[in-house]
Amino acid sequence: MGCGPVYLKRDDLNGVGPGGNKVRPLEYLLGEAMENHCGTVIASGQENSNLCSIAAAACCRVGIPCILVHNNHPPEQLAGNILLNKLTGVEERYIGPVTEPERDQYVQALARELEAEGRAPYVIENGATTVHGAVGYVNLLLELERCRESQ
Repeated sequence: MGCGPVYLKRDDLNGVGPGGNKVRPLEYLLGEAMENHCGTVIASGQENSNLCSIAAAACCRVGIPCILVHNNHPPEQLAGNILLNKLTGVEERYIGPVTEPERDQYVQALARELEAEGRAPYVIENGATTVHGAVGYVNLLLELERCRESQ
């Protein structure tokens, strides 16, 4: 009964922080940031955002400063992704419980501020689900096909 090969997604082997599917688009987005000589990456999300934690870890690994913008109040305790963020030394800004559009406005204003300071910001938009970031998922399919062909 040919069930074919079984492929397992091993987030623990991705080499960056807590893992997760956001590593794939970040590979391309951070590559673009580095290619464009960006001085600071800005990512945003809730305080326990996987995207934010993985972006912080990836930026730390490649040596690009990162600012995380959270639409929450500062946490009372460090745990989970919040603790991981602190361990990377990333700068975090808590702007209170605002809507995503309000958070996005803050991020754009921050990017303009950094640009005025000469820090060349790179904003990771829309949870890294941009066209450029999607290339990481396309590459996943190519990797799976290479694995299938090698068997």
